[in-house]
Amino acid sequence: MKEIFHLHSKAPSRIWHFLHDSKAISLMKLYDLPLTYYFDINDLIENPMPVNKNAQLRYRILDRCLKDWSRYYTIFDLQKAVNETFVDMYGKSVSIYTIRKDIEDMKERMGFDAPIKIIRCTDNTCYYRYSDPNFEIYSDTMDADDMERMVDMLQKFRGLPTMEWVEETISRLKVKYGLSNLEHKVISFEHNERLRGLEYLPELVEATIHRTCLMIDYRSYKGTSLHKTIHPYYLKQYNNRWFLFGLDDEFGNIYPLALDRITGVKLSRTKFRKNAFVNFEEYFNDFIGVTREENREVEEIVLRFSPARFPYVVSKPLHSSQTIISNERCEVTISVRPNKELQQMLFSFGPDVEILSPEWMRNDFAEKIIEAAKRYTG
Repeated sequence: MKEIFHLHSKAPSRIWHFLHDSKAISLMKLYDLPLTYYFDINDLIENPMPVNKNAQLRYRILDRCLKDWSRYYTIFDLQKAVNETFVDMYGKSVSIYTIRKDIEDMKERMGFDAPIKIIRCTDNTCYYRYSDPNFEIYSDTMDADDMERMVDMLQKFRGLPTMEWVEETISRLKVKYGLSNLEHKVISFEHNERLRGLEYLPELVEATIHRTCLMIDYRSYKGTSLHKTIHPYYLKQYNNRWFLFGLDDEFGNIYPLALDRITGVKLSRTKFRKNAFVNFEEYFNDFIGVTREENREVEEIVLRFSPARFPYVVSKPLHSSQTIISNERCEVTISVRPNKELQQMLFSFGPDVEILSPEWMRNDFAEKIIEAAKRYTG
């Protein structure tokens, strides 16, 4: 403990608030240290006050406003700036009380020592800004490594329809920041340029982020034209295809829409219904693909593979639940809800896989294999 207790004379206000912190005083008494010692709170306690992600985000937004000397911010302007982000991200707003408390925390309690100045005008309006124009808590600058990572991320979207702006953006960033420019691609991602519906992807992403209800024209695989009002919640790519998950306004259920079956998208005046139905972080955990069969329970499926195929299945598991039963017999088990994507995946292994259980699935596959064989034996 001796190393963290040392004299610090460069941050008197920070030290002063440290000495008035009950946790700090208790810690000093524990080590029988006189309260007249001076310590830096950041040297003694790594995190002087727990800060959740919401608070950190609020501090960042307030910091951006307070260091902006090009305009004046009232307490209501600061609240509006925070809520513009919070409503989009979390679907909720923050109160004036929370903003006032955040300002006090930034000034005195978080170790920021933010020089927040209140400017009072003749009409009793109060404006907030940093008294030091060079002060900032969070830097907005990006170093070369940050910029290069961003360019690498943007390059993943090269070649996608309606994403021509990416090429121009990448070129400008490379010229401005002197980043290396490869004459040829060294990495590629699976992409079907002829896949229909990709032109709607930017619009669907925008509506999902900003919680905007959509009217979608859709053609089913049977050729039926459907007109649906959808509250978009989530986009997922599977097997090189994109799917939109949203609430069907008419039937009240989560409806997956394949983008290649969408024929039209329009904004709807229907009030957006917040997602209170599905946690998409967990939604796909118990099945393969995008089709969740609600009327089926999770089943343990035991599979035996050929010795030649087994190493590939081990290195690339079929599902996160995959467990090896026997290396000698080349057997694994997965626990999933049976659906058509599981069926298609297992059929893709051809003669290299055998379903051992459940019995009904084994029999079902046997019948389909016999039907398929008839096409070749005539």
